[in-house]
Amino acid sequence: RPPGPSAIRGIPAYVVALPAASIGLIAYGYYSFLDEAPLTRRKRLLATSSSWERRMGDEQYAQMLQQNRSGILPPDHRASGTVR
Repeated sequence: RPPGPSAIRGIPAYVVALPAASIGLIAYGYYSFLDEAPLTRRKRLLATSSSWERRMGDEQYAQMLQQNRSGILPPDHRASGTVR
């Protein structure tokens, strides 16, 4: 039986396979989380899902409303209509 390529150099196959598999998984993870910006068409890394992002934004919005309840004008106020 002829020796494999890594055995010729004296390196066991598992020593080569583990780093190669790790690099492959990292590359797959990186490319699977790439997103394209709509305006510039540039690629960017987003490590969150859109549903998680939406949930986090909704929680922050609710917290901001609760903290600033006294400073928020009611919808029927004249200044509220100007902003809309």
